[in-house]
Amino acid sequence: MFLSSVFRIYPSTEQKEILEKLIDGFNYETNRIINYFIDYQSERFVEYKQINDVVPWSSKNEVIKQARIDFRKVMVGHSKVSRFSYDFCKWSNMSFRFIENQELLIETSKREMIVLKVHYNDFIKDKIDNTIITSLKIRKIKSKWIATITYQTKKKTNDFKNIMGVDLGIKVPAVVATSTNKIRFFGNGRERRFLFIKYKSELKKGSKEKTPCKKNSNKLSKRLKYIDHKISRDIVNFAIREEIGLIKLENLKQLHRNKSNNTVSTWSYYRLMKYIVYKANKEGIKTVLVNPRNTSKRCPKCKKLNQPAKRNYECICGYKNHRDIVGAINILNH
Repeated sequence: MFLSSVFRIYPSTEQKEILEKLIDGFNYETNRIINYFIDYQSERFVEYKQINDVVPWSSKNEVIKQARIDFRKVMVGHSKVSRFSYDFCKWSNMSFRFIENQELLIETSKREMIVLKVHYNDFIKDKIDNTIITSLKIRKIKSKWIATITYQTKKKTNDFKNIMGVDLGIKVPAVVATSTNKIRFFGNGRERRFLFIKYKSELKKGSKEKTPCKKNSNKLSKRLKYIDHKISRDIVNFAIREEIGLIKLENLKQLHRNKSNNTVSTWSYYRLMKYIVYKANKEGIKTVLVNPRNTSKRCPKCKKLNQPAKRNYECICGYKNHRDIVGAINILNH
């Protein structure tokens, strides 16, 4: 499997100009190849000599790969634009290498080499020394220069036999039920609601004053993503402790595509689901998506459908429980 890690680079003033030209060249050439594909309505064979030398020689392969990826998005209708904006330049593993004293050697468009000063921690150093690095991406974020390496690593495997069902919700972001009869609640829906109201009210106030604040919107997005990352990590760590080999989740892809469903968009069910799947697969835990229909209405005991009363679930057969626990158990038994 392929993973990525990020670290800082510290180019000189002259090197900054070189990197900015490389980024502009990568952006221009990638869009030119995309339009070339669009003109023929198919992915054509592209030779390196068809790509201008405004990008490094080995980066031409990355231009072609990126153009193919985004051309497919255009053809299947996932993107309505035919011109993309790339704020980075990429190198294949043949055109860069790490040297001593935290320095990075990269190829420029003139087939020359420059040495960049970088800073990375022991975790990234271990990846550099012990994994196969496949590509390098450099971009500028405000005044900072960021590098991302993609590396290949072996996927973990395990022989765990236990199963876990995960129910995603608003007031309780996630409830899990295991085949070992354990129930756990993860996250705090009130924290999400507080953040959403706080930042949205500031955005609304700014729009009335005709001074919309993108900073608050970015802060909200980052905070919500951080919360989803933490919840998903806690769930996967719990699964490892309980020797879970399979995690069952509600299939929320259709809900995610339904743009009229503001609840799903607001509370990021789909994003949390993706984070759980990604982190579980990284740990060698399998995941499957089940149909979410009636998971919070079906009685786990007699299988009859009942309408929950707020957070409480009660069936005519006498079964009582929290509605989210009922959902997690039904997902587990699906």
